[in-house]
Amino acid sequence: MKILFLQLWYDLYGGVETVNDTLANQFVKDGYDTSILCLWKKGKDEYIHTASYSKMFIDNEPRRSSYKQMIKNIFHLNFKTFIPDVKKSLKYYKIKKENKKQFIQKINEINPDFIIVSNPELMDFVPSKYYPKTVVEIHSGIQFYFKNKKFTKIILKYANKINKVIFLTKNFAIEGEKLGITNSTYINNPVRVKSSKKNFLENKNIVFIGRIAPEKRVDKLVDIFNDSKLCDLDWHLNIYGTGNTDTLNIQKNVHLMGGTNNVKEVLENSSILALTSDYEGFPMVVLEAYACGVPVIVYDYGVSTKELIINNKTGFIIPQNDKQEYIEKLKYLCKNDEIRKKLGKNAKEEAKKYYPENIAKTWYKLFRGQI
Repeated sequence: MKILFLQLWYDLYGGVETVNDTLANQFVKDGYDTSILCLWKKGKDEYIHTASYSKMFIDNEPRRSSYKQMIKNIFHLNFKTFIPDVKKSLKYYKIKKENKKQFIQKINEINPDFIIVSNPELMDFVPSKYYPKTVVEIHSGIQFYFKNKKFTKIILKYANKINKVIFLTKNFAIEGEKLGITNSTYINNPVRVKSSKKNFLENKNIVFIGRIAPEKRVDKLVDIFNDSKLCDLDWHLNIYGTGNTDTLNIQKNVHLMGGTNNVKEVLENSSILALTSDYEGFPMVVLEAYACGVPVIVYDYGVSTKELIINNKTGFIIPQNDKQEYIEKLKYLCKNDEIRKKLGKNAKEEAKKYYPENIAKTWYKLFRGQI
């Protein structure tokens, strides 16, 4: 059986690319002819070198001029800049149209038995003859997708024409039904990390791993750590990620570590994963922490929180913006070695159901038409 993933970016090593790489490698291991077709390559050399599957892209990412800047230029009668920008934009759409043609041609050449579309906008590139064997996987949380009218329109346009819409969790699927998407199911993301190392959770390291972006609210996590006075007990907050750090109130034992390509090693040397996100879809870093035997503490970030985190068993879910409760639970975890180790042990056991070989079994049922 030929399985084809469709995704926008070849080398942007984010959540979609990570999940597809993990699944594709597992599919190949289980005997499926698997490939990933990407529209564009950004040229960042962040693609995955250990792939056992075929991975290809159509073109380098085309660039177009900023619409906002073009409007400013015409408003200020700056025709010297405006006219070249218009030409550049016209060239962009010409290249994009040609890329779409080549993308469709490549799908037909591969002639897959099943297509997994990872970016909904690529549904416009799928020939209609493949609709019965095509699924669209909603990688982000439903809050993100259905606040965006463009994505909503695309998903609703194709939902009842294709095989299935795949959500990440049961609750996401329930929310989708309320919006009229009844032809759906859910399949959890797999965790790419497996750790055989025994983590005794004795390192006094609280860790954040992720983008330093507004919705992650790392500033709130820093303030929580500062106010907890855990630095007096020699605990440290290590922040791994890139982004704007100007708003972070860096005090004693708070460390900006930059980005990391070795999440597993970081987690194996940490004792708590802490998140203060406003919202999340299906945060992979939680599963990665589980796989390394690390308990988590999070604000209740949305629909998937209680499906992914078992409160008082694999970590703690704090009511959104209840800073005092967060501080108390964080201090409780830090000061109680046995509780921390118990939750870490539970987390590592919970991670097993997200191993690629287990998640892949659900996909195989889907391929066979059993779900």
